[in-house]
This record gives sequence, structure tokens and C-alpha cells, in this order.
Amino acid sequence: MGAWQEEVLPTSGAISPGALAEAVAAHRESAATGTIAGCLFGLLYGLDLVPKGLYQDLEDKQKLEDLGAALYRLSTEEK
Repeated sequence: MGAWQEEVLPTSGAISPGALAEAVAAHRESAATGTIAGCLFGLLYGLDLVPKGLYQDLEDKQKLEDLGAALYRLSTEEK
């Protein structure tokens, strides 16, 4: 495991915003890595901490929000 991976995936389970940004910058597939890192950041810290400029003019935003809501409903249904 590389140094940036150890910082992003520490044994304590905590992921820092700086570590996520570093991982994106260090990886060659930055678009894919950035997408995954952004998702992790949102899951861990909530949308309120994500700069609005990164998502307010997102293409198909409403469709993505609807899909996210549907996924959440499915994941929280009792089985």
C-alpha cells in the first residue's frame, strides 16, 4: 500500500478531506478517482461541507437526486 493509500485508508477508519484530495491528485485516473473520493467525502461529511460550485450546475442534477433518494429508500427498507 502506498503512503497516500495509508492516509486515505487508515486503520482507524477516518478519512480526512486533505487525504481524499491528495489521492485524486496522485492518481492517474483522476476523473474516476475524483468521483469516488467525492462520493466518499459526501458520505462521511455530508453535502453541507461540499462547495456548492461543485454540484449546483450539475448536468441531470434532478435525475441524480431522484436516483439517490430511490437508492436510500431501497437501502433502508425493512426486509
